[in-house]
Amino acid sequence: MKRLLFISHRVPYPPDKGERVRAFHALRALSARFGVTLAALAHRRSDYAAAAALRPWCERVIVAPAGGAMGLLRGGLALLGGRSVTEGFFHSPTMKHLLARECRRDRFDLVLGYCSSTLPLALAVPAAARVMDLVDIDSLKWRSYAAGARWPASWLYRAESGRLRAMERRAVETCQAALCVSEAEAGACSFGDRKLTVVENGVDADYFKPSPAGAASSRGVVFTGTMSYRPNVDAVVWFAGEVWPGLVREIPDLTFAIVGRGRCGAWAGAPACGWWGRCPTFGRTWTRRRWPRPRCESPAACRTRCWRPWPCKSRWWPRRRPWRASTSKTAGTCCGRRRRANGGSGSCN
Repeated sequence: MKRLLFISHRVPYPPDKGERVRAFHALRALSARFGVTLAALAHRRSDYAAAAALRPWCERVIVAPAGGAMGLLRGGLALLGGRSVTEGFFHSPTMKHLLARECRRDRFDLVLGYCSSTLPLALAVPAAARVMDLVDIDSLKWRSYAAGARWPASWLYRAESGRLRAMERRAVETCQAALCVSEAEAGACSFGDRKLTVVENGVDADYFKPSPAGAASSRGVVFTGTMSYRPNVDAVVWFAGEVWPGLVREIPDLTFAIVGRGRCGAWAGAPACGWWGRCPTFGRTWTRRRWPRPRCESPAACRTRCWRPWPCKSRWWPRRRPWRASTSKTAGTCCGRRRRANGGSGSCN
């Protein structure tokens, strides 16, 4: 069986977040045809335990630290040196050393880099062929951020966009194939004669299929995503302002809930009506139970804690840390800081 090196900028497990879902399912599918070695960057201590759960699909799992305070420092130095902050932030000398040692043990037939930040690692590994999955075109994202920001943030975003654009061009020109997530991304990102191959994301319809009892009583809409990610916030604000009023006029008892981790303040004025939070059993919960009307009719009723909008194991659990809630009658503004612990270096075989 041919050897494949799958390089990911984050540990693709558990598959409960956009960047991990695509990587996890790609890894699982490729394991049926290749002997997969996973090389993933850990950004917190829990990533090391999560990586161990991927062993059923991998011959070897290599994990090394990245990001954190040292990543921010490397990102700043990269910016001053004419490179992208992204490249510096995800740089890992430990991973580079571990991959060099692995290559001396046996050569890889194929290298798959997941996200443009892994390109330096993918190019450093000798292989017969390389494929780069750019997923989203990050340069376009930073360019859009620059358009709506003031100086000096606009300068920083514009510089990051330009340098990532050069990095993406290099990926398309040097790899045998380059992938992205949608036709819109591919159309907005042209590199001469070389074209991006579109591999769209899918949805496991069987996993999320409502039970007969739940489908009969369901009167709700749910948005699930990381709410500290600006495109997701923009999507919720647009939906709540442009689509939701028309739906409520047609179906007065309809409920709208937002399920996801992260902080949110931008949608504080939108007429969304469900409190959100992280629900580990979300997929099993909302397909097997009735759509619940959110417990809190207004954010003020929640006092000092933000509650998850779906019942996990028949109970409503508060977050581990108190989050402040606004007194707006239409939506809530949650603010707080998430603690991050950066682990040490190493690999698990």
